[in-house]
Amino acid sequence: PKQEVKLSAEISGRVTKVLVDVGSIVRQGQTLAIIDGDKQNVTVTNAKAVYNNAVSEVARFENAYSTGGVTKQQLDQVKLQLENAKNNLRSSQLNASDINIKASFAGIVNSKTVEQGAHVSPGQELFEIVDVTNLKLKVNVDEKNIGGLKVGQSVKVSAQALAGKSFDAKISFISPKADASLN
Repeated sequence: PKQEVKLSAEISGRVTKVLVDVGSIVRQGQTLAIIDGDKQNVTVTNAKAVYNNAVSEVARFENAYSTGGVTKQQLDQVKLQLENAKNNLRSSQLNASDINIKASFAGIVNSKTVEQGAHVSPGQELFEIVDVTNLKLKVNVDEKNIGGLKVGQSVKVSAQALAGKSFDAKISFISPKADASLN
């Protein structure tokens, strides 16, 4: 395939839904599976509460600073806490979005290694997506024939599995180094 990718879980949890099967045609960004996100949702809720509290604190300290009730250093410290709360909220929102396993490009589900109810861990492979709208072919050429080939050259390609069919192709890369068989 022109493109292929193995999609894995970014968070651990129980898979609540698997939305595709092997052979399904998927579009870029389509959700393939959903992992239980209760823990991530609680983290987002807590981070929102801390952020909202920090916003209120900054408003109170700015008001107190204008009347001389707090020092500039105290105000700066509360503003730093607000910035940290904002970053923690954003981080928890990003983690919460990881509950959806999405296709990174349009293609076909070539393999699926997960079922509803399964527990997954970060890095565990769940799906393989392939894009076969264009194909690439690696051909080993012996050293006596390599001199007659150049990048950009058009060639005809055939495969025994597709008896009688040939395809127009173009050479996109010639390795500068031979392998152990001098190909």
